[in-house]
Amino acid sequence: MTLGDRVRKEREARGWTQPYLAELVGLDASTVNKIELGKSRVPRNFLRIAAALGMDEAEALRILNEARMQEEGVAPNDPPVMTRFRVKGSAKPLGAFGPLPQMPPQGNKTLPVLGYAAGGNTGSFRISDSTYDVVPCPPQLEHVSGAYAVFVYGESMEPRYFPGETVYVHPRLPVARGDFVVVQLSDEGESEPTEGIVKQYVGQGDEGLILHEFNPKSVDLPPVPLARVRAIHKIILAGSS
Repeated sequence: MTLGDRVRKEREARGWTQPYLAELVGLDASTVNKIELGKSRVPRNFLRIAAALGMDEAEALRILNEARMQEEGVAPNDPPVMTRFRVKGSAKPLGAFGPLPQMPPQGNKTLPVLGYAAGGNTGSFRISDSTYDVVPCPPQLEHVSGAYAVFVYGESMEPRYFPGETVYVHPRLPVARGDFVVVQLSDEGESEPTEGIVKQYVGQGDEGLILHEFNPKSVDLPPVPLARVRAIHKIILAGSS
């Protein structure tokens, strides 16, 4: 079953029309039609569509990964995109890493965008004292003190997040293995965060914080020293700003 066939099957099972599904995810009905017909075989907005259809995230990532391999002419061996985590050392509970950022109070209508692009192609962003931009606040975060947004830089988290997408952060939720997070880091000797990265949380080992990225290959990154970590905040939503 192709990616487009799966979208059509899930949509029809819910009794939805193409225009209705398109409206749910903020797309044109013609875009959904192209996906179902196979004219857009690796749609960058597939994960949004899959979420609207209630598909399991790991399954959606697997379907998207297979579609990408087929597009590239590679025979799929059903490799999982969601890695089997390998946490080095004894796992430790996620603790508090400093105060939450000073952000808008409850009743948010907009959210501040934290940081701006760093130099190079690292996918990180710089954190400053001033607000870089503002975006509309999604309903899930309207009454969450300290909520903020981040623009995605680089391709290290494709196909989960694409460059230019906005991720929305709930800084007060607990973080568990497999969650996607914004990690705020400080330079050596600094107490305030100066750098941020968007990654997948694996855990904490004796050597530091274990994170995961998907590109240029799906791999756990070298441990980040806990002395550099100022905050680990859970991403709850993503989309175009």
